[in-house]
Amino acid sequence: MRVGVISEGRSDFAVLRNVVKAVAGLDRSDVDSIRPDLQVDETTRFAMAERNFSNWQIVKRECEERESIRLYLENELDEDRLVIVHLDTAECDDPSYGVARPSRDSSEYVDSCAAAVSDAIASWVGVELEARVVAAVAVEETEAWLLAYYDTNERADTGRVRDPKAAFDRKKSKWEPASLRKTTRHDSLETYDEWSAPLRKVKNLRDAAKRNASLHRFAEALSSSVDTLAPGTSRW
Repeated sequence: MRVGVISEGRSDFAVLRNVVKAVAGLDRSDVDSIRPDLQVDETTRFAMAERNFSNWQIVKRECEERESIRLYLENELDEDRLVIVHLDTAECDDPSYGVARPSRDSSEYVDSCAAAVSDAIASWVGVELEARVVAAVAVEETEAWLLAYYDTNERADTGRVRDPKAAFDRKKSKWEPASLRKTTRHDSLETYDEWSAPLRKVKNLRDAAKRNASLHRFAEALSSSVDTLAPGTSRW
C-alpha cells in the first residue's frame, strides 16, 4: 500500500506520515507528499518552484481540480493507494473556505468543526474520488495534535486551544526530544518529524487521540480506509 498526502505544509506532512505509520504500519518510503513537493530543502525556499509551496487555498484547489489526486490513484501498479487531504481550521471563517465554523461554546465543537471541514473536502473531490480520499482535519492547527500527546495536564480537548502553535511554542522547551537538542537543524519537516515521532506507536496515538477529537476522527477514518483496501491491515 502507498499513501499520498496533500497538506498545508512540510511540518503537517511530517506529523501525518508518523500517524500513518501507527495506523497502517507503513514505512516513510511508502508515504508520498503530493503537495507540497519536498524535493527542495526549506532553507532554499526563495528558489522553490510553485509546487514546493502549499497552504489551505492550494489544498482546496488541488481537491477541486482533482488532477493530482486522480493521477496518484491511477498509478497503482501492484499497490493499493489512498490519498490523505490535510487542512487546519484556523482560517475556516474565511468566506472562500466555504465552511461555517460551529459554535465554540458547544461541547462537541472540535468534532463538529472537523466533520464540517471533512464534508467540505468530500464535496471538493467529488463522489468519484471520495472513497479513496481520507480527510485529515486538525482543529485548529496540527500543533493541537502534538499538545494532545505532550501536554497531559491539559484537561480540555486541545482542539479548543485558540492558538495551539503559540501554546506549543511556549511549552515545548520542557518536552524537547534529545535528538533536537543536539542539532542545529531548522527544517520544519525534520523538526516536526522528531516532535511527532511518538505518534508512530499505536499506544501513544491512542492516548493523544483521547485528548483531541479531530485526531481521533482522522485515525478512525484512516483505519477504516486502510481496512477497506486491505482487510485486517489497520493497527488501530
